[in-house]
Amino acid sequence: MTKQLILAALATIALAACGGKTEDAAKPAETPAPVAAPVAPPAAPAAVAGEPAECESYVKRVDACVEKAQGANPAGAEAFRQQLATTRAQWAQIPDKAALAAACKQAEDAFAQTAAVLKCE
Repeated sequence: MTKQLILAALATIALAACGGKTEDAAKPAETPAPVAAPVAPPAAPAAVAGEPAECESYVKRVDACVEKAQGANPAGAEAFRQQLATTRAQWAQIPDKAALAAACKQAEDAFAQTAAVLKCE
């Protein structure tokens, strides 16, 4: 049960990065917005003490994809970061770190499909 909950949370995070793209693509072009000076995106929340290396690897991979796709969907990127912070707090509560590590590894392997769709790797 815990493993399924973890996988569901990880999948939600990964999919948050691509939310809203189809709506943006369907909108007709309007007058261009003024160009603003580039602002550095906020970093992903720091690793939680005791977080398995597999989870950190997964987070880095997904965050890099979100960083790349952020220009097309800044709101989705921010939603991802908020969900990630919540998920990491939940990870800290899981006593079985071996199961958490296995779930994160499985989520990272599954993320390859999402990354291919988003063309971020």
